[in-house]
Amino acid sequence: MQIESPSSKRKVESSPSMMCVYYEDRRIGHVLARGDGFEAFDHTEQSLGIFNTEDEAVTAVWKAAR
Repeated sequence: MQIESPSSKRKVESSPSMMCVYYEDRRIGHVLARGDGFEAFDHTEQSLGIFNTEDEAVTAVWKAAR
């Protein structure tokens, strides 16, 4: 159990576990947060691989959609 004093509370930003990637109104893929990185999927649910950052995973989705 972790106890925090009121003065030590701070906003912690974290990544969502799943992020959909859209082009206009069409979903072109999604990214899942994994313990060891971010896995990218195209619109047919095919894995595009695991990447170190969300940006790299989203870029892979965009490249697959071209």
